[in-house]
Order: sequence, then structure tokens, then C-alpha cells
Amino acid sequence: MTKAFTSAARQEEPDAPLPFTLDDENYVIFPPKDGQLALIMAGMSDTADDGEGVSTFINTFFALLDEDSGHALKRRLMDREDSFGVEKMMEILMWTVEEAAARPTKSSSASTASRTTSGQRSTGGARRTGSTRSGSRSPVSAT
Repeated sequence: MTKAFTSAARQEEPDAPLPFTLDDENYVIFPPKDGQLALIMAGMSDTADDGEGVSTFINTFFALLDEDSGHALKRRLMDREDSFGVEKMMEILMWTVEEAAARPTKSSSASTASRTTSGQRSTGGARRTGSTRSGSRSPVSAT
């Protein structure tokens, strides 16, 4: 038997672009989706291979840029006379992630309301002092 999976329904409207300037030039980047953010984080982990981490970072960075910004920044990255590099890319990406995290999320119409509870929770009550163990052994019941 094969288990079938489907991805979440596409968002009705795409994430809003985040315009920024770099050396007085205008560029546009989009907030990372969860999967892109996971790739970035995995590439930056202590266990990641350095080459693979840099490659993932660069590929993800350029995937987030709009087409014109991506072409322009790739040209700058390849220009031997231009000081634009990975350090500035990291700064832009960290800003992008921070901006995306600060934006409120839209509530999902498919979400269910949280269940309200009444009464006391089963955890977090007053701590009892003393031992709860009995000095004598009691037989274990199998009933």
C-alpha cells in the first residue's frame, strides 16, 4: 500500500516583497518559506559540510531575489573590482529573515478554535514534600 501526501494549499496571495538598497541601487528580495529557512539553518549548522553549506546559502539567497535583482547581484558577485560578497549577502539574508519574522501571520480559516478548559491542570500543582514510597512491598496485581 502506498501512502499519498499532498502539500499545503498554495497561499492566495504571495508573500510581500522586501525592497532594499545596496550602494544606492534598488533590489527586491522575498521572505523565505519554511523549507528555504530550514535549508539555510541546516547549511549553517556545526555538522554541515562547509562547501555544501556555502552552496546552499548562495543558492537560497539568489532564489529569494526577484529576477532583476538576482541578475544584478550575480554580476556584482563576479566582478573582481566590486567588494560585494558573501558577508553582505549574509547581512541581507539575516535582515530578510528578521523582517519576515516581524510580520504578523494571517489566521487560517481552516484553523479550529482553541479548546477552553475549566478547572485545574493536571500538572503544575503544589509539590508534595516527603516520599510517596511505601516501606513495605505490595504485590503487583495483574487484574
